[in-house]
Amino acid sequence: MKKAKIIMTILILMLTISISKAERFLNFGEFFTVYFNTIWSNIPKSYKYIKLNFKNIAHTWKVYDALQKWVYMDYLPNQNIDLKLFQKITQKQVSMLIKSNLEIDIQYLSWQVTPDRLWNILLELQNQNFQNISTQDEIMNHVYNTLESNYFYKDALKDDIMSYWAIKWMVKSLDDPYTEFFTPNEAKEFNEDINWEFEWIWAYLEKNNKWEIIIVSPLKWSPAEKAGIQAKDIIIQIDNQEINPESTLWEVVKMIKWPKWTSIKLKIKRWDKELNFVVTREKIIIENIESKILDNKYCYTAIHLFSFWIDKDFDWNMAKWKNCSKYVFDVRNNPWWWLKEVSDMLGYFIPTWETTVLIKDRYWNEDLKSQAKPYKVSKDIIILINWWSASASEIFAWTIKDYIPSTILIWEKTFGKWSVQSIIDYVDWSMLKYTQAKRYTWKSKKNIDKEWISPDIKMQNNPETTNDEILDNIKKLSF
Repeated sequence: MKKAKIIMTILILMLTISISKAERFLNFGEFFTVYFNTIWSNIPKSYKYIKLNFKNIAHTWKVYDALQKWVYMDYLPNQNIDLKLFQKITQKQVSMLIKSNLEIDIQYLSWQVTPDRLWNILLELQNQNFQNISTQDEIMNHVYNTLESNYFYKDALKDDIMSYWAIKWMVKSLDDPYTEFFTPNEAKEFNEDINWEFEWIWAYLEKNNKWEIIIVSPLKWSPAEKAGIQAKDIIIQIDNQEINPESTLWEVVKMIKWPKWTSIKLKIKRWDKELNFVVTREKIIIENIESKILDNKYCYTAIHLFSFWIDKDFDWNMAKWKNCSKYVFDVRNNPWWWLKEVSDMLGYFIPTWETTVLIKDRYWNEDLKSQAKPYKVSKDIIILINWWSASASEIFAWTIKDYIPSTILIWEKTFGKWSVQSIIDYVDWSMLKYTQAKRYTWKSKKNIDKEWISPDIKMQNNPETTNDEILDNIKKLSF
């Protein structure tokens, strides 16, 4: 009997606690606080600067912060009205507020709201991972604010780095290898590359579709060439550090640069062999053009770079060849891009003021015109091209072929890049390089972007030797 009384007492106590808890109804002030701090916990901190105009509310009240958020999100008009914060709120009113703010219909009954019932509603919304975000911009802001407020490793949160990476991924989603965003440090490196203001091994690098870092070509007279590095060599190790598919091109270039007169060890994969090289970094002078008489009958001109002022160098070179009858122009391993320069150079092959290149972007067309030159070359032209002839080299080769069909293109197909990039510099020294237009030959209206120029005559060059078999074979041609 005594035991039964004890059990009954416990049951009555539990029932009393349950009823007490169930009947502790929420008022509007409590709802505003619980609801908003659960659903919208992460918004910009600028909401704290809002001064509320509601009646009968003190700045020190806990609900003040929640109401500032409501006003910030335009869920409440900041007017001189009484919100009746201590009035009990019904489930119908809860349902109406959720529907107006979150655009979700929830069923409601007529009795008043308890903490447990509101919690269950909010928990259900959270379990559905629901956020009232309708645009990608809002999602980005919400992700940032969530990390800024709740991410455990707070010291890892660096606003500038997070912003730069967000921009990088946005640009990368375009799947355009020529559209890139550069952080301030990367932009500095890029501009140094353009202006040749650094010391290194002097070889073009590229990342191929197998995610390998490949030597496009060592520049003429460069430390890389002197050491025996060749085009199409794959870098697999730098100073005992392995290069893997996750290594970015910029990271590899940075490892190879600096400081001058120091040596760097490179492990190279060439076909099925692994080779080791030691290369001394130098700052060298790159000659745009190299020329000579080949086999006593060809006026040979190797164009190593289409850089600034190459048109003037080409004028000087062509002045020597005025009386030549057969010409060889070599643009192998030349991916350089100054289009205005190459257009001016084409004046030796195209009628003066004819269009050399047509540039089309989304809104306008631009013609580049050939310039007046001392004389014209109209026949007996050979142009050497290969996989690493890109951009200006392809314009040079194909435009001459377009206007002078007897021109012979020799060796292998070209890279296939006929797009035009523009650069925007920002105040923090970061930079955007983006594809703005495409190039077309004027006569045939051809664009070979992501395609290539195929040679008229294919030849093989033995990668096991340093000899240039292509030039040796040209001597055997008769035309």
